[in-house]
Amino acid sequence: MDELSMKQNYGALNKNIGLSLSRRVVATVLQLLVVVIIARSLGPEGNGKFAIVIILPNLLNLLVGMGFGPAIVYYVGKGVYSSGEVFQVGLRMAGVTLAGSLLVLLPVLYLAHSILLPSIEFPILVLSIAALPAVQLNDQFSSLFLAEEDFNSYNLTQLIQPIVLLLNLLCLLLFDRLDILNSAVAFTASHYALSILLMVFIRYRLGKKSGMDLLRTREIFFHLAEYGYRAQAANIIGILSRRTDIFLINFFIGTSSTGVYAVASQISERMGIPSAAISNVLFPRLVRLSNSPQEGSSLILRYSLVACGISIVGSCILAVFGKPLISLVFGSAFTPAYTALVILIPGIITTSAGKILANSIAAMGRPGFNSVSAAVALFINLVGNLILIPSYGIAGAAAATSFSQVVKFAIRFRYILLLSRE
Repeated sequence: MDELSMKQNYGALNKNIGLSLSRRVVATVLQLLVVVIIARSLGPEGNGKFAIVIILPNLLNLLVGMGFGPAIVYYVGKGVYSSGEVFQVGLRMAGVTLAGSLLVLLPVLYLAHSILLPSIEFPILVLSIAALPAVQLNDQFSSLFLAEEDFNSYNLTQLIQPIVLLLNLLCLLLFDRLDILNSAVAFTASHYALSILLMVFIRYRLGKKSGMDLLRTREIFFHLAEYGYRAQAANIIGILSRRTDIFLINFFIGTSSTGVYAVASQISERMGIPSAAISNVLFPRLVRLSNSPQEGSSLILRYSLVACGISIVGSCILAVFGKPLISLVFGSAFTPAYTALVILIPGIITTSAGKILANSIAAMGRPGFNSVSAAVALFINLVGNLILIPSYGIAGAAAATSFSQVVKFAIRFRYILLLSRE
C-alpha cells in the first residue's frame, strides 16, 4: 500500500472510530443517568438488584447465543454469506431461544433461585429472563452493520435501548411508581423496542427476500456456530471473570455491598469506551486484511498504544477526582466504591489494550486462544475472590479482578508477539 492510500485508510478508520466513540459517550451518559436514577431512588440494595437484572440476560445470551455476533462479522465480512441469509437464521434462532427460556430456564430458575439468588424476588428474575430473546436478536442484527462497516446505522441503533430505558424510568419516577419490579419491566421493554425497530429497518433495507430451505439454514447455522463457539468461549469466560466479583459479593456480603461495588465496576467498564470503539471498528477491517499480516500488525500496534494512552490519562483523572465525583453523583452511601475503583485501575489500563489484542487474534481466525487466556484469568479471579472477599470485602474483590485482567493481557500480548514472528 502506498503512502497516500495508507493515509486515506487511516483517515477512514479514524473517522469511524470517532463516530463510534461519540456514540459510546452518548450511550454512557444515558446509562449513567439510569444508574443515578436507580441508585438515588432505590438505594444500594435496589441498585444491587437492578445490577443483577441487567447482568443475567446478557450472561445467558453468552451461554446460548453461540457467538453468532462475531461469527456474523467474520463470515459476512469475508463475503461467505449474505446479510439476508444471516438475518433469517437469526430470526429462527430467536424463536428457539424464546421456547427454551419458557421450557427450560424459567423452571430451573424457579427451583434454584432461593439458593443462587436468595435476595432477588422470583418475579424480578422472570422479567430479567424475559429479555433474553430480545438481547440475542439485538446482538446478532447489530453485527450485520458491523460486518458491512456501516457504522452510521450501527451507532444509531445502539442508542435506542438506553434512550427507551431512560424514558421509561423517568415516566415511572414522574408518576411515583419507580420500584425494582417496574424498573425490571422498563429494562425488558427497552430491549424489545430495539428488536422491533431493528427487524423493521433490516427488512426494509434488504427488500423482498425469498425464504431459505431447511438444508441451507442448517448449513449457515453450523458454520456460524463452529466459529462462534470458539469466539464465544472466550466471551463467556471473560464475562464470568468480570461478573464473578458481583455474584460472590452478593453471596458473601449481600445486596447493599453489591450495589456499592456495582458503581465502581460500572465506572471502570466505562473507562473502556475508547478501546471498545477502536476494537469494534478494527475487527471487520482486520478480517478483510487477514491475508495482509504486515498491514494488520501495523494497525494493531498503532491503535493498541492509542487505547492504552487514553486509558492511562483517564485513570489518573479518576484517581484524583473519583471520590468527590462518586459522592456528588451517587450519594454519600456509595463513597466506599472509590477504594474499589482505585484498585481496579491496573485492570482498566491493561483491559483497554487487551480488547484490541483479542479482536486481532479473532480476526486471524484463531479465537480459541482468547478462550485460553480468559480461562486463566477466570481461575485467578475466582480463587482470588473466594479468598479475599470474606476478609477484605469489595476491596478484595477489586484486587482479584484487577490482577486477573493484568495476567490475561500479558498472555495475549505474548501470543501476538509469537504470531508476528511466524
